Amino acid sequence: MSDDLYVERAFWRHARKGRMSPERRAYVERKIAEAQAAIDAYERSVSEHASPSIQRTYQKEQS
Repeated sequence: MSDDLYVERAFWRHARKGRMSPERRAYVERKIAEAQAAIDAYERSVSEHASPSIQRTYQKEQS
């Protein structure tokens, strides 16, 4: 399991049980959003700048 997925699952597990303060919840939600933005930026970079063969390989890995 990837670290991001682990963090997100842990976040929602604690959030459901009411163990997370509103400040902590906001912090974790912000970190999750930052991580997702970094992933999106990387995917855009690959689609814009990579050679066609690398793009095909990347798309195959994503599906």
